[in-house]
Amino acid sequence: MYKFVSFTVEELFEKVWETPMVKLAHDIGVSDVAVAKACRKASIPLPGRGHWAKSEKQRQRKPKPPAAEGQVRFQVLDRDTLPAKTGTDSNSIVRRTIEAPFELTEPHALVSQWLKSAKTSKLKDGYLDYAGKRVLNVMISRH
Repeated sequence: MYKFVSFTVEELFEKVWETPMVKLAHDIGVSDVAVAKACRKASIPLPGRGHWAKSEKQRQRKPKPPAAEGQVRFQVLDRDTLPAKTGTDSNSIVRRTIEAPFELTEPHALVSQWLKSAKTSKLKDGYLDYAGKRVLNVMISRH
């Protein structure tokens, strides 16, 4: 279910200073916060905020790698062991019918204001047209 991804302290240091943190974290399969925490724990200095947005001349210099040795391990979800999706397309839209009571007993003030406006509005392209009125922006049909 899970696998471990390991780097030496020097490898992680090089990766942190060659790649933006978010991209590096995505490549590893963890969050950028997890990478930052692991770097702090291993005494790896990190680039400052906005480092990658600056031109190369304006970026701070890469510091010397830490003297610490060892491994930095990340526990990552092994997506290869997950069951394959079957049945529905991930891009398909699921439409569900929402059943609402026919009559509201204690509607919210915004709903009451909208109902008053809806009663005086006309239909336009199958929907109530209440353009220009300061009410909730909803599109509703008769069905």
